[in-house]
Amino acid sequence: MSEEWSAMETFYPILVQGYIRSVMAAKLVKIQA
Repeated sequence: MSEEWSAMETFYPILVQGYIRSVMAAKLVKIQA
């Protein structure tokens, strides 16, 4: 279980960053369109 948790701590922030970037990019596209 501890191994799964460490993997979550490693990958979750990356997923969050990717999600935030995609949302911000979508907002920029909507503003420009």
